[in-house]
Amino acid sequence: MCCGRLSTLINEEGSGRSLASIEAETGPLDLAFMEMEIWHDWSPRDEQAVEKVWQTGYQDLLDEGRKDGVLDGILLFQCRACGRVYVGSCNTT
Repeated sequence: MCCGRLSTLINEEGSGRSLASIEAETGPLDLAFMEMEIWHDWSPRDEQAVEKVWQTGYQDLLDEGRKDGVLDGILLFQCRACGRVYVGSCNTT
């Protein structure tokens, strides 16, 4: 959710708008995460882990997707009110 409404899914694990075309408009999405996902889904164990997440975000996963076009476990959303694009994770198991 963003701006009090649901955002639009624009890429699901590599399907949809390409990461390259999105980042051409937005710049790198490495740190385009929602803070609550960090705390609830990533569950950092200690202060050092939290600090690493704030500095790197989705960098490793997105770097893989930039190379081969596959975004395993990654969803990209866009708010239709403000235009913000952000990254979310998904579990396909």
